[in-house]
Amino acid sequence: MKQSTIKKQPKVVQSFVDAMLKGLKTVNENKKKNAMEVLKKEFPTASDDSLQASMDRAYKDHLWSKDGYISEQAVAKPLDVVKKTGVYKKGYKYSQLVDMAFVKKASK
Repeated sequence: MKQSTIKKQPKVVQSFVDAMLKGLKTVNENKKKNAMEVLKKEFPTASDDSLQASMDRAYKDHLWSKDGYISEQAVAKPLDVVKKTGVYKKGYKYSQLVDMAFVKKASK
């Protein structure tokens, strides 16, 4: 999310984070049913087998945080990939990219 949005519309940002956390909770409570329903809506032409394989892989790889927290490791992996491919050449600081304040507030 852009810093300008965070500063100018913190209530909107909090609502977005609250909704994301609700979605994570829903998908994690009943993985097979809830996730498959979403996948079928998003990819209506994909076969059930293909969707199931994608979902199984995503859960095996722990693609989503269960609690909304973004770890330093979760940020490092994709940034290492784009750095190696030359898409992004500058360094980064986790603290400049990630602000967990809204997740912490929602978790109270």
